Amino acid sequence: MQGIIFHYFTDASNNRPRIAQRFVKCQGALTEEQFEDVIGYLRSRYRLICAEQFIEEISKGSTAPDTMCLTFDDGLKSQYEIAWPVMKKNGLTGFYFVNTCWMEGNKSLLEVFHDFRFRMFDDVDQFYSEFYEVMNRAGVMDEERIRKFESFDYDHYLPHCVWHTYNDKLFRYTRDQLLTRQQYIECMFELMRIKNYDIDKYADFLWINESDICDLRGNGNIIGLHTHNHPTNMEKLTYSEKEYEYRMNREILQKILKEDIKTASYPCGYYDSETGSILKNMGVDFGFLAYQADDEGDRLMIPRINHPQIVERMINEGIS
Repeated sequence: MQGIIFHYFTDASNNRPRIAQRFVKCQGALTEEQFEDVIGYLRSRYRLICAEQFIEEISKGSTAPDTMCLTFDDGLKSQYEIAWPVMKKNGLTGFYFVNTCWMEGNKSLLEVFHDFRFRMFDDVDQFYSEFYEVMNRAGVMDEERIRKFESFDYDHYLPHCVWHTYNDKLFRYTRDQLLTRQQYIECMFELMRIKNYDIDKYADFLWINESDICDLRGNGNIIGLHTHNHPTNMEKLTYSEKEYEYRMNREILQKILKEDIKTASYPCGYYDSETGSILKNMGVDFGFLAYQADDEGDRLMIPRINHPQIVERMINEGIS
């Protein structure tokens, strides 16, 4: 049994400028029609079931390899506005793993920065080029960092993210391993200033709200944890910092839903023994990875496939 991971959906069209799109087209983003095609493909080749049935079966010890469920990470507005109506049409429910920092009035910079790099540039490689220009002008790269940047090993960094290009991984490596969080944020805000990007103009298009969460749950979907702030480098956090991320996330979601949260997925796919201990102590029973698991018997290590891998299969079979 395994899940399929989805993130971004788009209302992009050829006659609608990127700047005017509510949900900007980005790498891997699916339109309503493409998502419908993916569901059809999965149903033709696998046993695609609803979220609560998935939990019921895995609780009984089922590990049927052809059984799949749909999962959505990060609590994105496009998942509710574009994907959920398609789910309803097809009689499906899924798992929605939600960050919560914006529910306290704090914008999730992860999504702000993501929207910026796809909305304000002709392509993502243009963003990378201009980001590195700003980074170099800031003087944050000493000789050791430059050496690591120039000797970056694509194959061994985020090896499960096979859909990322060399430039995609190099940027994430620079962001999460070479720069401090503050250095990265300062470089991004400087580039946004240069490009005249208005955070408030697009904020309503980024995250689901409390009403959306209640509607999803009321219609049979399962809401799960995905940390409060979605750190991109969880491995650098202390035990207490990791615990804070999941406990604050759970506290906010349980207050909204008036029920215990029993499922989780892991930001950037990062899972370790400390994370497992934290979640078990919180009463979380089921956790979803971002890759295929080595230990299929651990309910906190349920494997998942990223949807670009499914799309690639469809293309190879001449379906999409």
